[in-house]
Amino acid sequence: MSLFDGIKEASEKVVESMSWVKVDMDALLMYPERLDLSTAELLNHSPEEHLLGCGDDTLRYFILLDAINFGSGYFPYMDKGEGLSGYFTVASRLKSHLESAGIPSSLELSQISADTCARIFEQPLNNAHASELMKLFSYAWRCLGEWVTTNFDGDYLGFLRGSKTAEEAIGALVTMKPFQDVALYFGDVIPFYKRAQILLQDMDLAEPSHPLLTFPDLDDMTVFADNVLPYVLRMDKIIQLHPWLESRIENEELIANGSPEEVELRACAVHFSELIAATIRSDLKSISTRRLDFVLWNRGQQLKKLHSGKRHRCRCIFY
Repeated sequence: MSLFDGIKEASEKVVESMSWVKVDMDALLMYPERLDLSTAELLNHSPEEHLLGCGDDTLRYFILLDAINFGSGYFPYMDKGEGLSGYFTVASRLKSHLESAGIPSSLELSQISADTCARIFEQPLNNAHASELMKLFSYAWRCLGEWVTTNFDGDYLGFLRGSKTAEEAIGALVTMKPFQDVALYFGDVIPFYKRAQILLQDMDLAEPSHPLLTFPDLDDMTVFADNVLPYVLRMDKIIQLHPWLESRIENEELIANGSPEEVELRACAVHFSELIAATIRSDLKSISTRRLDFVLWNRGQQLKKLHSGKRHRCRCIFY
């Protein structure tokens, strides 16, 4: 079984026994008719916020960025750029830093401090939530630096050079602790690997012709399970939540990472997205699940403007 099939099978197993989430299967089967599939075309990253057009350094930029592509539960408390989300604040400030300071060596990265991260991302350390996030950023970067130094002699792209498939590249990434996005659900191991998968997606979008990214199985990846897709499915009434969980989300209470309800939210996003993609393909329309993720993400941006509903908040290093 492939790594991607393992993610899908594990999520399906959660869905079969979940108690916090229910699905309207009739609505699910009709859902493709409500989606704007023209948004399935994967658009490139914004040059204002991302380091683009720099070949290998663009790939290194995304490795550094996606190593810290988490913190949605902290973003409401961040000092963000004007008009920018938490993610785009991080992406743009990292871009500015690398343009002035260059790509750090893996040894330098393995010794980085929270104070240095706070300077790079312009966060006040007297803000307890932002300070905690900077500590997590520095931890993730130190792990990356140590991993690159130990396994690839300081070459950030070493794991790509040694991989012939996306599955192999992700398998290498998830040996690094901050990328080990795996939960336990009543004794069953449930992998999601959101950040490892989205790293390959980001690099492929930025440098689609790069010789290190000619993987034949990129379209076998799953959706990138975080707190956006469950929100979309909930707002579009494909899923319904237990009233207690619904209330907690709407009151912006934290949902614990690895809790049964959090695992169910992420697993239903993975499994139901597979069903939606299969329904679209049965109508002779070609779409990969990673492209469907882009459709649903765009749908999420629309829904934010139309609804007052909240995404679930979770503080972890996986999304």
